[in-house]
Amino acid sequence: MRGQPGTPGAAIRRFALAAAVAAIAASASLASAHAAHDAGAAPDVTIYLGDLYIRPADGEPGDPVHATVGRLNIIEVINEGAIEHELHFGRNANLETRLYEENLFGQGSEHAAHGFLGVVLAPGESVKIHVWIPEDRAGTWELACFIPGHYEAGQRAPLILD
Repeated sequence: MRGQPGTPGAAIRRFALAAAVAAIAASASLASAHAAHDAGAAPDVTIYLGDLYIRPADGEPGDPVHATVGRLNIIEVINEGAIEHELHFGRNANLETRLYEENLFGQGSEHAAHGFLGVVLAPGESVKIHVWIPEDRAGTWELACFIPGHYEAGQRAPLILD
């Protein structure tokens, strides 16, 4: 009989019901993840790039920028200067390659072959970056612009990861 337990139709309906429940659960999970990546979400950290300086939203040029390890950080970067600037995250600046020897989001200096993040912004542009900063990256890092002459003129600031 159609639909009776043990018949092929009943097995198909049970499978379809299980698939629907799984799809609903996955949708709820994706909706939750999407909310964390909402373009309208307030940033956790705001960094201003100006003409030859980097500053936190609540500070002066060269003041440390703070972010939190072990969680998603929404970082907003705003170029309030009159010229193009870029932002890199790392340690041990290499002015020959115009990169960090140790990149916050990767390893190595060969364009951080295992991960790399750099942002280039024209005057007045801004961007929100959603990044997970692992707990093993806690400590003092640096933010810098490697456009020729900018780093040398002081366009850098400490990045403190707690």
